[in-house]
Amino acid sequence: MEQSQSDHKAITKQTKVYRKAGPFHIEFHGLQACLRNDKTRANIKSMLVSHAFDDLWRMIEEDKSFDKALFDLLDEPERDFMKYCLNKCKITSRGFESAYNQLLDGLVKRLKMLEGAKNIGDDNPSIKTEMKSILDKLYEKGVFSTSYYSQFKRLMKL
Repeated sequence: MEQSQSDHKAITKQTKVYRKAGPFHIEFHGLQACLRNDKTRANIKSMLVSHAFDDLWRMIEEDKSFDKALFDLLDEPERDFMKYCLNKCKITSRGFESAYNQLLDGLVKRLKMLEGAKNIGDDNPSIKTEMKSILDKLYEKGVFSTSYYSQFKRLMKL
């Protein structure tokens, strides 16, 4: 009898279904997208979004697909908000990550090009301001750590 009770407990533990999504979800109230916490039922972050954001979110979440044309219709704050929400909700989309990283790749290439120009002796003051703006934008998007950010600024004398 003891044996069967312990077997029963082991079976019920194994068959317990865990929710795969994170403790957050997105609710749409018209075009107002709200990232909500399931436990406290409070808004974490909200934003007025476009129809393209709404369509792309539903496509990624429900259909597990991605549309590059819809992604291209989003402006930069909407892309950043969607990336933040996808991370919080623990939803993965390789198509979204790839498209988002392509945009960041362009900024990284431009920063490297400006760094090369500065290293060969170009002392144009507009290079420093453009480097600083690109560096700040990449730091805000979490591309590199705080230590790398401060080290790069110090080395480039920005």
